[in-house]
Amino acid sequence: MVYLSMDVDCGVGDAVGSEQGVLGVEERYVTPTFERMLPRFLDFAAENGIVLTFFLVAGTVDGPARRAMVRRIVEAGHEVASHSMSHPKAFGLLDDAALHTEVVDSKHRLEDAAGTEVAGFRAPGFYINDRVLDALIAAGYRYSSSVNSALGYNLAKIVVGMAANVFRRDGATSYHVEPGALVAPHHPYRPARGRFWRAGDGPPFCEIPVSTGFARTLPGVTFALDTMLPARLRQRFLERLVDRSKAANIVLHDFELLEDGDMDPHTALPRTTAMLWHHPRELKREQLVALARGGTRRFGLLRDLAVASTN
Repeated sequence: MVYLSMDVDCGVGDAVGSEQGVLGVEERYVTPTFERMLPRFLDFAAENGIVLTFFLVAGTVDGPARRAMVRRIVEAGHEVASHSMSHPKAFGLLDDAALHTEVVDSKHRLEDAAGTEVAGFRAPGFYINDRVLDALIAAGYRYSSSVNSALGYNLAKIVVGMAANVFRRDGATSYHVEPGALVAPHHPYRPARGRFWRAGDGPPFCEIPVSTGFARTLPGVTFALDTMLPARLRQRFLERLVDRSKAANIVLHDFELLEDGDMDPHTALPRTTAMLWHHPRELKREQLVALARGGTRRFGLLRDLAVASTN
């Protein structure tokens, strides 16, 4: 079974390459995602029998049109989950009040827009720790998909983060690496009390880690594979990941499906988007079609995997 998800960040919290500033919820990035990319991708998903979980930054869901898009996602059979309120990079370091806002307010806003329960959460930058876990359980979430234990990915985060902090301006920061996540189980598990990175006897709450391959070196995060693997190896990696896992948890990001004409040509691109802007989108779609047509493979929603894994 393939559990595909998309982090819909809209550039929030990222640094802009030319301006060296940190983005908030800005129309120039949110509008192309909600008005162009998401409708096009939903049509693509329907044509190819793909369902997935959309992790939305709740701060971007304002106004009737965007709320209608969230409802369309649900009506198409997909899942809406939370990716925080404002996508702060130092997520696990937030004080109690800020963490409460990011976790609780995002859930309420998305549930109001979707008209259904929001059961899942993904921490920005996959930055989860025991404080975050406790906040999620207290807020009524049923699962998290925030652990990414891929060594190569986390090493790259450290290196990029060090470079960004050296040259940062206007408060730009980088994502952090929580050491415990590196030794967490690679399959869905119920976290132990006070040890988010261990399976144990905690409350009926499920952590669904991102799938990894090559001896935990690379994650099932498609934009990371675009930067770490040659094009001819990416599809093979994903296919092996699916073949060797009962529940392959694979992550997309919204900027991977934006087309050249979606963004105003005078708009400076967020740092991560700029890294991948010239990667062919058609290849990305071919990879997804290949997964959809891969023998008996089927797509599922993370909330259903969480229920099955905690019962």
